[in-house]
This record gives sequence, structure tokens and C-alpha cells, in this order.
Amino acid sequence: MLRLTNEKFSKFDVGTTVRVPIPDIDRARGSPLKTNDVLASGETKLTRVALGHIVLDILTKDLGLDLKRCVGVATDGCAVMVSEDCGAVTTIKKECSIAVYCPCYNHALNNSLAQTSKIVPIRNTIGTLKEIIAFFNASAKRHLVLKNISTKILTGLCQTRWIEMHDGVLQFKSALPKVIEALTDISYWADRISSSKASILLAAICNSDFVISLLSTADILKLTLPVSRLLQSSSLDFTNALSAIEGIKEIFQEKRTLCVGEFHKIFLEASSLAEEIGCEIKMPRRAKTQIHRNNYPATDAEQFYLRSIYVPLLDTIKSDITNRLSTDTLEAFDLRLLMPNIIVKLNDIDGWDQQRISVRIIAVAKKFSPLFTVSENLMVDMLEGEISLWLHKWKQQPINERPCTALESYMQCDEDMFPTIRTLMQVLATLPVSVSSTERSFSTLRRVKTWLRSRLTEDRLSALCLINVYNNVDVINEIDRIIDIFANSKNRRLEFVL
Repeated sequence: MLRLTNEKFSKFDVGTTVRVPIPDIDRARGSPLKTNDVLASGETKLTRVALGHIVLDILTKDLGLDLKRCVGVATDGCAVMVSEDCGAVTTIKKECSIAVYCPCYNHALNNSLAQTSKIVPIRNTIGTLKEIIAFFNASAKRHLVLKNISTKILTGLCQTRWIEMHDGVLQFKSALPKVIEALTDISYWADRISSSKASILLAAICNSDFVISLLSTADILKLTLPVSRLLQSSSLDFTNALSAIEGIKEIFQEKRTLCVGEFHKIFLEASSLAEEIGCEIKMPRRAKTQIHRNNYPATDAEQFYLRSIYVPLLDTIKSDITNRLSTDTLEAFDLRLLMPNIIVKLNDIDGWDQQRISVRIIAVAKKFSPLFTVSENLMVDMLEGEISLWLHKWKQQPINERPCTALESYMQCDEDMFPTIRTLMQVLATLPVSVSSTERSFSTLRRVKTWLRSRLTEDRLSALCLINVYNNVDVINEIDRIIDIFANSKNRRLEFVL
């Protein structure tokens, strides 16, 4: 997904989002590929560089967009897209000189949570959860046993549907005693397969490692769940997204600093839960010559699990989120200083003088200087003056009347008085945050193009997908025009009458 501030799309006041679909082979053959991208048989290889050229070809030839006005490129974190040597993003940025790579915050958060699988107890716990959920869902008879004992339905731990991952773990935690009761009943069945499998799963979850890992994971996911929902909202802008991520990182750092007290609460809850399900929280056996086990020095079970599970969990997630955010994105984040509620707070409460604020903003504005019709030096002089007037204007306004989002700030910025600031606010509101809407279009495609509609043409398939995605758009006033277009689409023996 690319974000452009393009004058060609005049109906869009803020910016144009261009979602480039996955290209097919025919599109690839028409793109400027290198010689080594085509095999001897004539088959085209969709390499990283080839994908970048395909995207550029679509933007310039098909859409006629000016690549000099592209301000942001957003993809997921796969190597084929973001590789610094020959990734598709690198190829695109060679043509889009001022574009900033903005990693998808949803993918960054989800992948950081997935990195917890490197911690062996967490990995084993997640694997056990998936086995238990699959065990009940694979048989209507087993599912009925769980349903009769507990009213809660276990949600699958889907790696691509981020909310389901959060909900699945949190729901399993609250339903754990009922799940154990259901597995105990099934373990006494005459059915050998069901009873033996239930006994194995019971042994897997009635131990200290599982209980501590489950509660530690739930302690993290209950914080990331609201952030994950926020990052998937359609009205999200760059400022709120990065503020949410920064908030999560600060909370994780605070938890790391106070990890002893934080884990003590988890340990007390784990001890209570273990007593309810009939097991005991105890430290595993230690051996001096054992090299394949976490032989952390500890005097009791609480200290052992603090050092072996909880602290590595916090460190892994926080460091991974930091590494996945690009430096360019964080620097572009300084444009948020222009937002009225932030610039007034920095000047009045935090003691920042106007010169300090201007230096931070000008440093970012120079990167987007090709967007301005004036020279860079003149743009800097204009921006310094506009910042003074901008700050004075919002100081006179009540707090409740100051815009809180980039889009609101852009809409309330007078183009005649603040042309430079308006352009920068347009960039801030246009910078991509997530590709979740594009991911949803893939799901829409799978729902629309079923085996019953396998012969749909590309135009009709695209039209049906758009109707499905924008099903809340009011088209009552356009019905007559739509009927006329459909009726005139081809010659008919009889006149089309509704």
C-alpha cells in the first residue's frame, strides 16, 4: 500500500491511498524485468526486484500518478518486501525519493507477540492450547461435553487474525477449570482414542510451567488487545498509532522495572488457580550437569519462574517492537509537534521554546521539500513564521476546541495563512499506518470468488468485491444511473426494464 498526495485526485482533500494487488504473471511479463528474472522456458520469476517494478509500472502507466508526490510505503514485515539489499520496497523508494517506509503496526505488534515462541515454556503452552481447542472442535460429542459444563466457546488461536489470538488465550484462561473438568469426564470414556488423548492433555495442563506461562501470556495480551483493536480501526492516523505503540512500550518498560511486584500478583493468582485445578506450583528439578534445561539460580518457585518466563517475555516483546519500527518513520513522527494540542502543551507546560520546536519540525520538512513549489530556503523561512502564528492562534483557543487528530488539524488549517503547515499536516494525515484494510480485501475475495463463481471476469469480480467492502455506502441516489450503465453495457434483443 502506498500513500500519495497527488493533485490528480482532486476529490481527495487529504491524500490518496493506492492499494496495489498481488500481480499476476501477465502483469509481470509487461514489466521492466531483468534478464535473470525470466527463465529459459519463458516463465517469469516474481523476484523481489520484479515485484517492485510491477508496482511502479501500475502506478505510472495504469494510474498515471506522479511518484515524486509519494510520501509513504506500507507493507508487512516479510523479507521479500523489506529486504534492504533487494526488497520490493527498496526498488520502489529508488523512484519515490521522498517516500518513507512505514511498517504495518498490526503486523509489527503481531510478529512481536509471535516472537515469544522462542521462550520454550511459552511455545509449549501455545502448542498445548491449540491441541486442546482442536480436540474439542474435532468432535461434536466432545464439544457437547464442554458446552454442557461451560457456556464459553473456545476460540481458535489464528496467527493471521490478531484479535482471535488475544481472545483465544484470555477466554481459555477464564475457562481453564471447566476445560479440565470436561477433559476429566472424557478420560473415562470407553472410546480409546478420546480417553487417551484427554488423559495426555490433562497431564500437559496440570503442571506449573503451563499455569505460569498461561497467566504470564494473558498478562501481556490484556494490554495489547485494545491496542490491536485500535490499530485496525478505519479512522486511525499515524499520530494515534505511534502514540499507542509508544504507550505499550512504556508500560512494558514499567513492568520490567517493577517485575518483582508485578509477577508476585501473577504468582498468587497462579497458586490459587493451581489449587482449584488440583496441582501444585513447584520448581522443577535442577541438575548441575544439565545443559538442555533452564537452570536459573533461584531459592523458590516464584523467583525461578520470574527469571525463566516473565522477565524474558517482557524483554523479548519490547526489544522486538523497537527493532521493527524504522528510523525514518520515527523521524517523520516529529510532524505531530504541529498538532495544536501538542505544540501548546510543549510550549506552556513542558517549557519548550519556539526555536526548539521549529528545529525538530524543519528537519522533517526538508525531507519533503519536493512537495513545495518554492525553494527549500524559502520554505524554511515561511515555516518559521507560520509556526509562530500557528502557536499564537491555538494558545487563544480553549483546550476543548483544539484538534486532537492529524486529520482534524489539517481540516482546520487555513490554506491561505498556513500553506506550508497545511502541506505538512497533509503528509502527517496521509502517512500509512496499517495494511489491515488490504488484508481484509483478500478475505473478501475468497468470499466472493467461490467455486460457483469461478468464471467471473476481472471487472465483474472487482465490482462485486467493492460492493461487498463498501456495503454501508448509500447508493440510493445512484440506482438509476447504475441501471442505465448495466442496460447499455451490451446490445439486447429486448429492452431492459426493471
